[in-house]
Amino acid sequence: SISALKGRIRDLTRSLRKADNDEKDRTPRGIRIERERELESCKHELEERQAAQRFAKFKSEMISKYHMVRFFERQKATRNLKRHQKQVAALEEGPEKAEKMPVIHDAEVDLNYTLYYPLLKAYVSLWPKQHRGGTKAEEGSQAAGGPRGPKGDVNIWRAVEKAMEEHTLEKLRESKEGVTVPGAPERSQAKAWEKAETKGKKMRPRESKSHDSDNNMRDEDENGSDDGFF
Repeated sequence: SISALKGRIRDLTRSLRKADNDEKDRTPRGIRIERERELESCKHELEERQAAQRFAKFKSEMISKYHMVRFFERQKATRNLKRHQKQVAALEEGPEKAEKMPVIHDAEVDLNYTLYYPLLKAYVSLWPKQHRGGTKAEEGSQAAGGPRGPKGDVNIWRAVEKAMEEHTLEKLRESKEGVTVPGAPERSQAKAWEKAETKGKKMRPRESKSHDSDNNMRDEDENGSDDGFF
């Protein structure tokens, strides 16, 4: 534990300092070298554990902060996708049905946006609340599921779209690009990422190849990333 490491560091530091200040000290050089090495090793391990602890705390706080908006937007995205799928299923094969397929695609990206938006980044809503004074056209668009194409954080929306093609949605959700953990020294930051990545690889389930609403909900429940809301 961290407290045990701190205790060992104090003991080793005290022992080495005492030997330095005692002219009669007869500690063999080999033992002193071993203690110095152990002290450095303990300091290194403590730094890694504290960095990993800060990272875990930051990730938990970010998930907790945005889990409600992600949950409600996931519900809305699921309803939109099912509605569009139902409309397409009722159409005969032809131009009208072909025109509807991009709408299905956008709805799938919207749903995956709510599921796989990077957990360590501030979530940008797909459907932000309209300010007073919004036009009736804008309000109608919101009620119908919003405009087609990229929305929310456009760069991340497009990243989700690309990840769907490359089957890397899970990797996108765990992305650390451009993220800084508050209070972490730059050196510790890199170690925290490395330690978290190693731990994540051991625990990460296989990514589903399907992106329909039912499979997405199952994937999210298996990962349990957002305190039971996903």
